[in-house]
Amino acid sequence: MAFYGKRAKLREEIVEGIAVFCPSKAPHPAFRDCPWFTRDYGNISPTPMNWLRERGDNPFVLPQGEELKLRYRVVAFGGTPADADLNGLWEEFDQAG
Repeated sequence: MAFYGKRAKLREEIVEGIAVFCPSKAPHPAFRDCPWFTRDYGNISPTPMNWLRERGDNPFVLPQGEELKLRYRVVAFGGTPADADLNGLWEEFDQAG
């Protein structure tokens, strides 16, 4: 997910943005979908824990002593997504598994 645009209230037109990558592969089926929490005041975050039951998944239980690793990447950039090569950065991130 990415947002970008002109920064408000400046004489010069600066275009900048932020992207949050959520991997397409996940260690557990419940996390292979990446639902997002967004608000109009600027908050964006992947939030897989909030919607596990609403999506009909079986309850997620992490056995005691086991570890769950979730990976995300935040990219702040100047210019457009194409200028920052977000597609290339996404591919690199997702391939790293």
